[in-house]
Amino acid sequence: DEMADIIIQPGFIKYIVKGTEAEIRNHLRESAMRLESKLSIDPGNKNLLRRFLTIGRVLLEQAEKEYHIPTASKSDFDYRIGRVRHAILDNVAEKIKAPNYDLHGDAIHKLRQLFALHEMLSIGYPDEKMKKLSKDELEWVHGELVKAFDFIVIKKDYLVSRPTPERFYEWLARIESYLYGKKPRALGGEPSHLPRKAHVFFAKPFPISEYWSTEKRARKTGVEKMIRRLQNDIQGMLNNALDLSQPLVRPGDIGDEDH
Repeated sequence: DEMADIIIQPGFIKYIVKGTEAEIRNHLRESAMRLESKLSIDPGNKNLLRRFLTIGRVLLEQAEKEYHIPTASKSDFDYRIGRVRHAILDNVAEKIKAPNYDLHGDAIHKLRQLFALHEMLSIGYPDEKMKKLSKDELEWVHGELVKAFDFIVIKKDYLVSRPTPERFYEWLARIESYLYGKKPRALGGEPSHLPRKAHVFFAKPFPISEYWSTEKRARKTGVEKMIRRLQNDIQGMLNNALDLSQPLVRPGDIGDEDH
C-alpha cells in the first residue's frame, strides 16, 4: 500500500510504591538497619537520606579496595562510582578477550556489549577471537556484570535531588544485589520490596510521514526533528509524573558530614 503509514505513540510508565508514608519509612529504616549491621556502621542520629548515603560510601570504599582503585576526591561520589563500574567492566572484557571493546566507551554501551557476549558464550556460540570459559568462569562474568549494573544505578545526585520512596528503593535493590547477591528485578530477579502501582502516560500520536522523506538529506533532518519531538514528549510525561510521589526527606538535606 503506497499510502500506508506508521503511527508512533509515545508512552511512559511510572511505578509508584503502594503504602502509607509510615509503612514505607518503617520498612526503609528496617532495611537500612540490616545493611548497617552487616557493614558495621553506626547510624547515629542521621536521617534516612544520610544513612543511605553512608551505606553507599562504605560500599564504594570496599569496591575501590577490591578493584585496586586509588581513592579520588572524597566529595565526588558519582565520579568515584563511575571509576568503579568502568574498572569492573574493563576487567571482565580483558578476562574474556572481548573483541572490538572500546575502553573509552560509556558504561551503558560496555555493559550491553558484555552482556551480549556473555549470552553468546553461555549458549556455546563459537568465536575464535574469544576465550572459552568454564561454567564457573561464566558465573563469575555474570556476577561481575550485575555488580557493574548496580553501580550504574547507584548515583548520589539522583537520590539527593529527589529522595522519593521509589528512588530509595532503587538504591536499596542495588545495594542488596551487591551485598547479598540478590538478582535485581530489572534483570528478572527479586520482586519489589513493597507492592507498586503503575501509572501510564501517553503523548499525542503522530504519523512518521510527518518527518520522513525519500530525499536523503531531508530524511536525515526529518529523523533528527522526530527524535527531538520524542525527547520532548518523554520529558514532558516525566515532568507530569513527578507529583505522583513526594520526597521522604527534604531534597539536599545531607548536612556537612563526609558521607
